[in-house]
Amino acid sequence: MFTSLGIYAESFEIPFLECTSEFYAAEGMTYMQQSDVPDYLKHVESRLNEEQDRCKIYLDISTKKPLIATAERQLLERHISAILDKGFMMLMDGHRIEDLKRIYSLFLRVNALESLRQALSMYIRRTGQGLVMDEEKDKDMLIAKFLDEKLRAGNKVTSEEDLEGTLEKVLGKDVFEAFYKKDLAKRLLLGKSASIDAEKSMISKLKTECGSQYWPHIHPWI
Repeated sequence: MFTSLGIYAESFEIPFLECTSEFYAAEGMTYMQQSDVPDYLKHVESRLNEEQDRCKIYLDISTKKPLIATAERQLLERHISAILDKGFMMLMDGHRIEDLKRIYSLFLRVNALESLRQALSMYIRRTGQGLVMDEEKDKDMLIAKFLDEKLRAGNKVTSEEDLEGTLEKVLGKDVFEAFYKKDLAKRLLLGKSASIDAEKSMISKLKTECGSQYWPHIHPWI
């Protein structure tokens, strides 16, 4: 009736869209604070489907596009950063394929794929850096253990050339230092060192290779 009288937009659609915007603005804030990202995305998907059905049953076809856009703006566009910050890396770490599909399809609706691409790029960099750091830590630990074996009593003392060659392979000074100092303390406390002279020579070489700031207060131990 409103449509035939030419007052549908002014008397109904505009106030209706304003109320819808206010409703979803409040609901979006509440759900975003109280829900995890997978549940929030499911809620958004459900609400958008409800609005589609509501348009088919109760509203003029002209209201469909602005109504869906209003819901998308308040439930999705306003929370793009929060969704990514709160849950994207968790979804990736957990291999949550269905939830990742959902986040992609919803972000596609509001032209937010660039934000998703940036989040994915950041995740790849973080994961890659973590793998590299773990690999370097493992190598440093193995080198420190190798030197510990060579310097223990009962083993043939390694030549200076071999020790220098091993030191050149040390990748992370801080990590290697922690492992080496721990093993050195055990050798000295338990009397397991093969040669005090070899220990002193090794520490001197470490200071030369890594810098004296990495090995303070070591000489008094021996």
